[in-house]
Amino acid sequence: MSAPVSIAQHESIAELRQGHPALADFWGLSARALGVTLSLPFVESVESSPRTVVRYLSAVDAEGRLLGVLPAYLTSDEANPYYDLAALTGAPADGLYPSLLVGSRSGYRNGLLVDPALSPTDAAEVAGLLLSAAREHAVEAGARTVTAAFVDSASWATLARAEPHAVDTTYFAIVDLALELDRFHGETPALAELDYHRWLGSDRSRKLRKQAARIVAAGSTETEGPLVDELPVAADLLAQHADTLGLRPTDWLDYVSQLARVMGDRARLVLLRDAADEPIACVVLLTDGTSVHTRAYGARPGLRGDEYFEVGYRAPMLAAFRLGARRLHFGPEGCVPKLIRGATPEPLWTTVLPVGRAPVPPPAAAADQRLRTADAWRDRYARSAHRSMGELIERLHELPPIT
Repeated sequence: MSAPVSIAQHESIAELRQGHPALADFWGLSARALGVTLSLPFVESVESSPRTVVRYLSAVDAEGRLLGVLPAYLTSDEANPYYDLAALTGAPADGLYPSLLVGSRSGYRNGLLVDPALSPTDAAEVAGLLLSAAREHAVEAGARTVTAAFVDSASWATLARAEPHAVDTTYFAIVDLALELDRFHGETPALAELDYHRWLGSDRSRKLRKQAARIVAAGSTETEGPLVDELPVAADLLAQHADTLGLRPTDWLDYVSQLARVMGDRARLVLLRDAADEPIACVVLLTDGTSVHTRAYGARPGLRGDEYFEVGYRAPMLAAFRLGARRLHFGPEGCVPKLIRGATPEPLWTTVLPVGRAPVPPPAAAADQRLRTADAWRDRYARSAHRSMGELIERLHELPPIT
């Protein structure tokens, strides 16, 4: 870039907003293609996480115009297996932690918050300056690595232009499964679902209708509304479903309360009740107006298969239709069933950058991991003739092109 760029560090969104009154406008434009989990309200909702210390790095031109923002979270361990760097890289944890996690924290989808009006070259330069500042902060904080987790292909290409060695330490992380809703038309959610069934074809549609009919026959009912209206119920179901994380119902209550406080009506809850009107399952949804993300599932023990289908797929789809969304993100779970039901897969990438002289996995480790993953998926899903799965397996071998 011809003009100089300055980098600053901020301790909170509130502090960053004080220096940049138009922060919400910049953030909205730069995060538009990345989805709700990198939106300003969501990032602000995880600011007070007890497991991390957060800083925000900003890039500003000589006229004071905001060019980029990089959230950075210092973490010493990771309870969430999807974020476990040792499991991902195969390297000892003591060589990877503490780590500075940049971008979205616990969002399962990540990218770079850079002014979309910048050219690819200038965007990469801004990203490079922010990543260099992140490395300096990591050294000061005693971190061994800087990690960008669950980066989408477009942001990874920008990151790789800024950090050429990132190619050597980029791993396949997860698959984001999404249903493109704007291909289905109807004045009501029921009519849009009818169009969805036509698109699916008779065989697949028949199976889904049978599953939905079982819900009706059992007397179960479904409601959708603001998360804030059902906080204790949501926390209890989430705790029952995710007890392996070691979190108590009070922890989940704190979590959903914070999410509801910051996200407001953009945090939704779909609740499934049995014939006795007892809550049996729920899904937390986040929306930014154009996309809906399934954030967390909760259920009591012994949930039937058709009930899992209802809360895990059909209910979020109907809610997304009601909310006028164009895309529904399911996250990484239940890959093949969701592919069969029309979702499309997008691989997401995790890049682990060394800090100072900290040991990192050898350059071949990332490529080997991607190859092993693709082979394992090919073995696991060899009987699946679904075209999207075959295309995805091939894409796991190679990183996206650097544009």
